[in-house]
Amino acid sequence: MKQIILILFVVLISLCQGYAEESNSQLIPTSAGTEASVLVSYRDSVRTQKVPCSPKVLSTLWNILKKETGTSSLPSDGFNINTSIESIYANRMEKIWRESPWSAKVCQADFQRWILPYRCADEMVDFEGDSLLKQMYAPLIEGVNNPKEAFRIISKRIYDTIRECNSDCPYILDAYTINYIRQANCEQRCVLLVHILRQLGIPCCIDRIPFWGNYSTVGHSWVAMVFEGKTYVYDDSSKDGSVREASSGPIDAALFP
Repeated sequence: MKQIILILFVVLISLCQGYAEESNSQLIPTSAGTEASVLVSYRDSVRTQKVPCSPKVLSTLWNILKKETGTSSLPSDGFNINTSIESIYANRMEKIWRESPWSAKVCQADFQRWILPYRCADEMVDFEGDSLLKQMYAPLIEGVNNPKEAFRIISKRIYDTIRECNSDCPYILDAYTINYIRQANCEQRCVLLVHILRQLGIPCCIDRIPFWGNYSTVGHSWVAMVFEGKTYVYDDSSKDGSVREASSGPIDAALFP
């Protein structure tokens, strides 16, 4: 009798694992064409490097791959995401939203606009990588019931651990890879932070400015949390960082050199 129960238990576990593997595989977008495959190859190469990677290493990897493949440019969206994948992802994100401690204060419209979207720029798509990011960062806000405090904690961790740099690769990698290499320019750092925050049920977006003052020729990006009709930003000028309304002080770009 015990042997029969043991066999049934093993079979049940196998079925569950098989279902999980099938569900996970459905959440992996497929690349569309040779150009997108080149970007996937670059991402995979980056993930094998010792971290933190130097900008020189990242640029060398990209330039070698570009030369070998003869690729000069990539499509704006080189991945196929079918309706089945979108449905699975949407259901998962709705579960994250409803289970967050502040879900009662985040309406359906705000969920759809500030949490549900799986992109915030033209970054690569990696749904399973996003799930891994949730596992990594969720423990940091365990027991935190205030979304502004959760926003502060996660933002501080990203600001403290992701170094600013630029590489020759003109495309934004997926958030998981950005987290892995610990190197990013301001937009890439924002992409990483937004993906993490949304995986934790925190409504947010990227704010941008193309240039400011009369001296700058480049733009800047920063993350804003949108909550109860107000916009909040992270201020890293103090030791522990702080969160304030965007309208109550200088925007992040004003503090950027």
